[in-house]
Amino acid sequence: MKEIKDMRHIIAMGFKKTGKTTLAKGLAREFNLPFLDIDDMIEEEHEKRSGEKLSFREIAKKYGYDTYFRKLEHEMLKKALNELESQGVIALGGGTAFREENRELLKNHLCVNVIGDKDSVYERIMKKGRPVFFPEGMGDREAFDYLWDMRQVVYKNLANLEVSFDGTLEEAIGEFKEKYNPNPRIISECPENELLSELL
Repeated sequence: MKEIKDMRHIIAMGFKKTGKTTLAKGLAREFNLPFLDIDDMIEEEHEKRSGEKLSFREIAKKYGYDTYFRKLEHEMLKKALNELESQGVIALGGGTAFREENRELLKNHLCVNVIGDKDSVYERIMKKGRPVFFPEGMGDREAFDYLWDMRQVVYKNLANLEVSFDGTLEEAIGEFKEKYNPNPRIISECPENELLSELL
């Protein structure tokens, strides 16, 4: 885990279907901060450019996960980090932090690794069928396990803290508070140059 210093935005990251977007929205409400979701921004930007309304999953499948989708994702991450004039909460896609160019953008922010029960996450993912980001040539569970193990290394190296989301949203927010004892006044009212390091 990294030490916290010079942090501005709260970044919720983690594997797909761990609840990072739900937690990010909850933290934004809890501390009265603006919220942005990278996957939503990708869908909106794609529709603006093409006139085509697709889910982020459909965009990746139709136009290429490692080409068009990842390029657009990087653009939306830069936009999100710059669009929020003061501190905010941003939910990443499951693979956003996996690219080095994105990690470089995120390294000075408070990155929260949202973790869930591995088997439950797998079941939630597979409800909509095999996702496009699973490696070819592997069975569903084999591909999931491979990506899970590989991505956890990346998440843990980038994260400042981990929050378990196996229970309720209130419990997950409580864990965030317990680990860093955030003061809502400091988070929501401090000048932009007084960052999350003030919480410690």
